[in-house]
Amino acid sequence: MNCKSYNQLKNFLIENNLKVTKQRKIIFDAFNSIAGHFTVQDLYEKLTENNLDIGMATISRTLNIFVKCKIAKGIKVGNKMTMYENNNGEHYHLRCIRCGRLIEVKSYRMIKLIKEISRDNNFNFVSSTVIISGLCEECKSIKGDIV
Repeated sequence: MNCKSYNQLKNFLIENNLKVTKQRKIIFDAFNSIAGHFTVQDLYEKLTENNLDIGMATISRTLNIFVKCKIAKGIKVGNKMTMYENNNGEHYHLRCIRCGRLIEVKSYRMIKLIKEISRDNNFNFVSSTVIISGLCEECKSIKGDIV
């Protein structure tokens, strides 16, 4: 099931024997109000700015549910950090290895290539995650070691 509305999320929760809670609704609303990429910490800070007391563990578990429901996409950057975003179709990311910035790019050539590679290998393509690491425009002019 691909959940785009809160009613679809509620149905997903019920079908998977998970509780429909006020906290999940609050997290759903906050999630949908954020544009771009964010971490659990970013969402936690947004909620606490609005005087909403929801713990980071609850936010993390709820975002994992959103990924399973296909509301969200989780992108691993680095060893332990995951950036989240709305699951808004196939796109790819450029990640700056100096500042950590993620830049979204849509590339129909990339989608075509991935589908072609899948077809050539008799593989049923469902989705893909491509992260190209390098230096963003701002960071490539900075002298010094790359972290």
